[in-house]
Amino acid sequence: MDECLFIIDNRYKVLKLIGDGLQAFVFEITLLNPLQGTYYQDKINQKFALKVAYKKEFKHLLFVENLIQTRLQHNPGFLKIHQYRQNLQITQINDKNRNTQMEQNDIIKVLSQLQNKYLDCLVMDYCNQGDLFSYLRQRGKLPLPVVKNFFNQILDRVEIIHDQVKLSHNDLKLENILMEYEDKNGNEETGNIQLKICDFGFSCGKNKNIMQARGSEGYKAPEVYFVHPAIGYDGVKADIFSLGVILFDMIFGLPPFSRATPDDVLYRQFYKGPNSFKYFFNLHPNTKNDFKKGLIDFEIIEIIMCMLDPNFSARPGSIQEIRQFSFFKSSENKEKKENL
Repeated sequence: MDECLFIIDNRYKVLKLIGDGLQAFVFEITLLNPLQGTYYQDKINQKFALKVAYKKEFKHLLFVENLIQTRLQHNPGFLKIHQYRQNLQITQINDKNRNTQMEQNDIIKVLSQLQNKYLDCLVMDYCNQGDLFSYLRQRGKLPLPVVKNFFNQILDRVEIIHDQVKLSHNDLKLENILMEYEDKNGNEETGNIQLKICDFGFSCGKNKNIMQARGSEGYKAPEVYFVHPAIGYDGVKADIFSLGVILFDMIFGLPPFSRATPDDVLYRQFYKGPNSFKYFFNLHPNTKNDFKKGLIDFEIIEIIMCMLDPNFSARPGSIQEIRQFSFFKSSENKEKKENL
């Protein structure tokens, strides 16, 4: 047991914490004594991700996530679900490795939350490059061809969620976009990084207005902060707003604002009429210098301002509409010229 922190249900060897949120913990695990004669018999050293819901009020979100991702798992843009199990418990704790495998405060926090609790667990594919949030914070802004590659992949996944599964995601953010190389020699320049969208606990029917605020701070659309009790808000439009935040962060290396409300000094600029873009790009710390020098293409300004518009009815209404922006057309035209 030296190589793990603790064991759940005598079957999941927890190696380290890879995600810590309000609703659940996510661990890197291996399987302990997988059953012979099953798919897992030769995967004793293979790493998986284990999402653990321990609070009663959030367990139903894991149930929803299992249902949705099971429907999506044959598409490479989503995680494959391997097992969903309820009411499990920690069966062994490795005190020896508390300080070597994880910061002591973290493991104490985890065990204080999970020990002697009944846990619902979802075993999923493990993505070997972590999430897009960590990737961006390590590298800063990305080259524009990489941004377009990544964003096109994200749009492909969200289009499937919206148009095939008929859902809005309601928690699109960098942390919920996982990354893995398609081959061991892959890199972002060669297009070998595969992006996968995860965390469907907040998903709702696409054509059903949402009556409760859902999403994460910094990615939520303005209408999510002020939900009308009788009308609610459109989840697809809110998803498109979140995609605008993701796109801005990839291009400029920082989020566009802290929260999309009028009291946020940066988002307040979006309420200043037709010239809002001038106020915003002149003020944001990662855009103001280049904007003043005329170094930010208008095609970037156009798509960002439209996707982040405070008026949800002015935003694109679908992924197909987003693809019509000149931001995408310019790269297509460049490729055509290069092939002539």
